[in-house]
Amino acid sequence: MQEFVETVDLAPTILEWVGGTPPTAFDGNSLLPFLAGNTPTGWRDHVFMELEFGKPENPTVVERQLGLSLLEANAAILREERWKYVHFNGGLPPLLFDLEADPTEIKNLAGDPRYEKELSRLSRRMSDQPSLTP
Repeated sequence: MQEFVETVDLAPTILEWVGGTPPTAFDGNSLLPFLAGNTPTGWRDHVFMELEFGKPENPTVVERQLGLSLLEANAAILREERWKYVHFNGGLPPLLFDLEADPTEIKNLAGDPRYEKELSRLSRRMSDQPSLTP
């Protein structure tokens, strides 16, 4: 497996690289151990992303076609090694992909009752995001 890294890891990496110590308030972690061939103990097993697809002055095609306000035109994504869960605001249905069986994310499993438990687990995990640092 390749490890999950995020852009929040860049600032701590640069600070450590130039001899500084990242503040404890930083959400990310230094990537320098990876350059030495080591995976830090307890490294994250997922990433969390947010996507905005609205425009304040000129609503996008997506906003207009789906009847979404600017505050509703966004999504949150939780990605694990096997699963990807996408939560949309504005009352849109979620997406769930099994990346082992469907690496190109063609088949949305969110509406399949067989995956209800996985969908619920990922939804709870997304809601419980206290911090993305290990």
